[in-house]
Amino acid sequence: TLDTLAGAAQFHDIKDLQSARVAFHPFTVAATTVLQPLRQAIHAPAFQIYECGMVSQAIPSVPKKARWIQTGGRNLRNPFFGKEMPDCGTEIKGTE
Repeated sequence: TLDTLAGAAQFHDIKDLQSARVAFHPFTVAATTVLQPLRQAIHAPAFQIYECGMVSQAIPSVPKKARWIQTGGRNLRNPFFGKEMPDCGTEIKGTE
């Protein structure tokens, strides 16, 4: 999964918001998979994991659901819908 994460961290030459969302999707899926188990580690920094069940409406070529990570206890902000639906998502607790 670390190789997948490293390969997905390619954000060069992004020209618009839709392209950024498309590039962000594989990165956040890989990052969430790698980082979610760390929530159980001693002294791990606090972060939240959220899931949106409508991502395929923002990016038609991807699965319906996707997760992302937020830090610092910030309010939910959906990266796939932005201003259109900023609070669309559910916090994932534990190692679900």
